[in-house]
Amino acid sequence: MADTEMPSRPPRHLGATGDFLRRESGAAKTRTGFFLAAGLGVLVVLVFLMLGGGQQGPEDVRPTPEQAALAELMEGGIRQFNATQVQVRLERYLNPAERTDAQLRNAHRTWARRAGDRSYGEPDLAHDMFAIIDAALRLRGVQPHDDI
Repeated sequence: MADTEMPSRPPRHLGATGDFLRRESGAAKTRTGFFLAAGLGVLVVLVFLMLGGGQQGPEDVRPTPEQAALAELMEGGIRQFNATQVQVRLERYLNPAERTDAQLRNAHRTWARRAGDRSYGEPDLAHDMFAIIDAALRLRGVQPHDDI
């Protein structure tokens, strides 16, 4: 064979891999297939990450007033309810179709009295409800009763 002629066979390591895959079956062939697929997957992920991951950068996320009120309530010492329960109650009191301004003011007064009454049987419930309704009053711009 002259120096200018192309070899008739592929390089030895590629030929050996092909021979192995044609000759073997079962676990060895399956493991080799998984290894090659995993290697290809890693390469795809690396290329994706090098190209920026498809993101342009962090956005300025500002919470809605309702989300800010919920976060403030949860940090402010809600004693009995979890975040989902507080959110449901806050949404209910913020919805004018469910609670009119007068109903909201009356509920605020009722729970304020219960929270201040030492003989009330569930002081944690009274505290939480008063805090939730008070936040709803502020968000809706409703003035509480004068006697509170």
